[in-house]
Parts: sequence; structure tokens; C-alpha cells
Amino acid sequence: HLREMKHFEAAVGKEVEFKLYTPMAKSKLYTGKIVKVTNEAVTILDDNENEITIALSNISSAKILYNWEE
Repeated sequence: HLREMKHFEAAVGKEVEFKLYTPMAKSKLYTGKIVKVTNEAVTILDDNENEITIALSNISSAKILYNWEE
């Protein structure tokens, strides 16, 4: 699981599943490729190429999704 800033920074470019404390756009579950990490937020690119910025304080859990078929 990704917990600390260094974990998120090491996961840039990887597909990650985020569970949130507070819903954003009526959802508490987001999946996407991490494209940017700051001291306050993580920005992901979802399957539709939309950039979504999630506050680090709103992330209850995050884990890298592995594609075992590749």
C-alpha cells in the first residue's frame, strides 16, 4: 500500500487504485495512472484520459494495480 510521499513519488507512471474518505463527484473509488505528486495532492490520468487531482488528506488507501498478463 502507498502511504508516504516517497511511496507516491515512486509510483509515478503506475496504475493505482485510490479509496477516499470523502467522495469526489459522488465516488469514493478512483483508478488511474499517477502523473504528478505534490506535497498536498496526487494527480492521476483515468481511463478516459481525464486528469483528476486527489488531496493526499482525502486518501484512505492506495495500492498499485498489477497486470499479471503483461
